[in-house]
Amino acid sequence: MMSNDIAVNKVSAVPSLKTMSIQEIAALTGQNDTSLESNQGLPRFSINHSEEDNEGRNIPRGQFSLKIPELNTMVYAKEAELRIFCRFYTYSRWDVAENTFGCQTIQAPSLSADFYDTEGNFRCGRLTKSEVDNLPKDSPELTLHKSVKCNQVLYNTVRLIDPVDADGKKIEMKNETPSVWYIRGSSFIPVSDHIKMIGRKQVMNAVVNKIVTSRKKLGGNSYYVPILSVLKNIQTKDGDQELLNKFFETRDAINKKVINAWKTEKEKRTKAGDLSNFSEVLDGTTG
Repeated sequence: MMSNDIAVNKVSAVPSLKTMSIQEIAALTGQNDTSLESNQGLPRFSINHSEEDNEGRNIPRGQFSLKIPELNTMVYAKEAELRIFCRFYTYSRWDVAENTFGCQTIQAPSLSADFYDTEGNFRCGRLTKSEVDNLPKDSPELTLHKSVKCNQVLYNTVRLIDPVDADGKKIEMKNETPSVWYIRGSSFIPVSDHIKMIGRKQVMNAVVNKIVTSRKKLGGNSYYVPILSVLKNIQTKDGDQELLNKFFETRDAINKKVINAWKTEKEKRTKAGDLSNFSEVLDGTTG
């Protein structure tokens, strides 16, 4: 049956910043989970790992990048201020040939959820530790497993400090910008540890975090990881509840799209004679 924390045919319960306890808000926004195992309408916040943009202009590698909606411009900065509203998990597999994601799962606030994916399976082929241990090293299932990455998805507001555009022109950014940040690989643990440090004494969006990057080297390759620290604690702002509603609506729209793809793929297999446990699972997604 489908996990209780995943809603596909109705809007998820959005936390109330005024009437719910910190513990209730933390559970719904993914703040509680400390396990380590395309968003419409929201600009993508990220660490820039490229040396030039699509137009061939040199851009600052290792700095934060964010597209400012009102300017329709990508800007860069060494430092940012971040307020995290909710943290979800998702699995994805990159298709090198197509240069796009070949498979994606729903977004869930806990790693214990059933991660339905767009191929009619779970976790895009990511296996459990016991399953990995029972496979030979040359197994195709193991190769597929290694290509799947777990992501933390942070829905947040960002204010870049002293940002510039790709031409080096200074851009004024006084206000926070709602955005989404996908975190994987070497950035996963630093972000997870920071959220764990915030703990359960306050909700995440009441903390303004300072974030910079640190350059690391592995062999002849260099990469960048985020370094987060608490800058200050604040009171809930006017408009925070509406923004939280928007973030949950965005997550629900993504999950609905993934679940529809999951059902389509399962139906194809059913017609082909592979019933699996389709009827039982389908009941769990439509109830």
